[in-house]
Amino acid sequence: LGLDKVIKVSSAHNEGIEELKFEIYEILPTKNDNIEVNGDEFSIAIVGKTNSGKSTITNTLKGRKVSITGNKPSLTRDSVETKISYKRSNFKVFDTAGFIKSYEKDKKVNKLAIDQTLKKIRLCQFVLIVLDINDYFEKLHSKIINLVYNENRCMVVVINKIDTFEDFPKLAIQRKIYELNPQIKGMPIFFVSALKGSGFNDLLDGIKSQFGIW
Repeated sequence: LGLDKVIKVSSAHNEGIEELKFEIYEILPTKNDNIEVNGDEFSIAIVGKTNSGKSTITNTLKGRKVSITGNKPSLTRDSVETKISYKRSNFKVFDTAGFIKSYEKDKKVNKLAIDQTLKKIRLCQFVLIVLDINDYFEKLHSKIINLVYNENRCMVVVINKIDTFEDFPKLAIQRKIYELNPQIKGMPIFFVSALKGSGFNDLLDGIKSQFGIW
């Protein structure tokens, strides 16, 4: 029929709906909270294991609470979408469900949440992979990094919760991450505290640099 793109959906089983919503959102005119900015809008997915601080990072980027946060794992089931502006650039940010080691508890619900996260990784232009500094060396982090890498997404690693240490060996941590994940050697690694709001200017400047926008 000469159609440009076909999206397969099942409304009864909620399949393909997120992709349909994303495509609709892309073509709709948007308002930027009365802030005049220049340039295109770039989409960013924030991914990582549960309790790594993804939702707190989203809230810090936004400047107010848009995602539920807490010590209980898997609070984010559906992706939370928000928009931010930084130095006259627009970003559409998706806070995604966290990856877990096992699906045994609420197996079906967790699988649906992870499927939505995988869709966001494939649809977004950029991915922030969030690691908790207290367990950045865990094997699950390497699996997540490899998954995003294999999807050919532009990405950076974000080490969160640096406020839990008075001092930490930044270079040693970077070397260890490159050692565990040689496929991303040389990729930017940023250190932030979402709770304290530190390190975010460097992170956002790094994202703009990866996009090639200033």
